[in-house]
Amino acid sequence: PLIRENNIVRNTSKKALVCLHWLDLGGAEVFAVECIQHLKKIGYEVIVVCAHKSRDFYSSKFSEDIKIYQIDSFIPQGKEVEFIYNLCKQEDISLIHNHHNIYLYESLPLLRLNNLNIFIIDSLHIIEKKRFHEGFPRISLVWTNYIDIHHVISTKLKNYLLDYGVESSKIK
Repeated sequence: PLIRENNIVRNTSKKALVCLHWLDLGGAEVFAVECIQHLKKIGYEVIVVCAHKSRDFYSSKFSEDIKIYQIDSFIPQGKEVEFIYNLCKQEDISLIHNHHNIYLYESLPLLRLNNLNIFIIDSLHIIEKKRFHEGFPRISLVWTNYIDIHHVISTKLKNYLLDYGVESSKIK
């Protein structure tokens, strides 16, 4: 269902897509798992998409009603964006919370172009200056026009985004 507020159409479904690099060990993953559990607690149906296959350590902590897709296990290379778009459309996703999933970033223009009215949060955990050309913080900057909220865990990350022109109102 859609509602209109201040000439902005919002999707009011209670379905969330949480995207991760993987569900394996790591600090970002611990936070993502906590976010998934919180979304369930406040009434969202949650679907999880991982870019890469993971061990069952974290997925075993979820209730059976959470669908988990590990893209590199069953989606042909080059079809990842199409998969995420179709999943969002078919499941009527209203909220996306991204934790370092490159395929989600690449899907953002298609999601916005087709006006699916999804609120998009991107969480950043560390500044990766020497790794991957500044890593996910730089990638998040590339896609900032498609992201509603940049969630950061430190003043250092906030300042990093501000230094590159991200509006302060988009940083939480």
